Amino acid sequence: MRILRYRTVSVGVVLAAGIAATLFGTTFVLPQYTQGVLGFTAFGSGELLLFRALPIMLIAPVVAGLVGAGRVDVRAAMATGYLLSAIGSYLIAGMTSSSTSFTQLLPGLVIGGLGTAMLFIPLLIAVQTATSASDAPKARSFITLAFQLGGSVASAMLVTLIDRRADFHAAIIGGNLTLDHPAVRAALQAISPAQLGAIAAAQAQTLAFADVAYAAAAIAAVLIPIVFLLQRSQHSITEISFE
Repeated sequence: MRILRYRTVSVGVVLAAGIAATLFGTTFVLPQYTQGVLGFTAFGSGELLLFRALPIMLIAPVVAGLVGAGRVDVRAAMATGYLLSAIGSYLIAGMTSSSTSFTQLLPGLVIGGLGTAMLFIPLLIAVQTATSASDAPKARSFITLAFQLGGSVASAMLVTLIDRRADFHAAIIGGNLTLDHPAVRAALQAISPAQLGAIAAAQAQTLAFADVAYAAAAIAAVLIPIVFLLQRSQHSITEISFE
């Protein structure tokens, strides 16, 4: 635990858990939404997530090279990454409905992927440049552990959040499904009460998924100022590796 005496490591633990929370906020929930509400196949959901993975694959090496060479401050890179992650999750939340198309979700996923590409590797570089050569492996292990634990905790919290928010929205929607509303009377002339109840349940679930995306956006936004608690790197990663 003495490795936490480095400010960058202790702050990095929080940021690593936040990266996992924002990443799993959409990656974990999106297949449930697309398959359960939109009726996508498992292959279709995988294709959708591919558009988040591709920016990470293409941009992460570039970001690592610029930050590792000292050309870009790790704090600027990570702040931009969290900002893009927040924007991506917000766009996904805004497009979440029971009739959302494949292409409508793409902008948020691509922007979120770009943000994710600017987070984890710069954080590892920040930790390595802020610690001694003997402590750097321990610090990287601590950051990786925080990322894994953050992902596990975030997954559990998201499942709970979906259930709670679905119940919340179901209570509100159900309270308005009365014969006093002309739309309800018109609907019951075409479908049965059971079918109307199923539609209401699907809408409540959809709103719950949107709330999760909004929560992921809020977490990413809150973490932006915390990034600037990291120490500014004075050397490139190449220089440090030869010291």
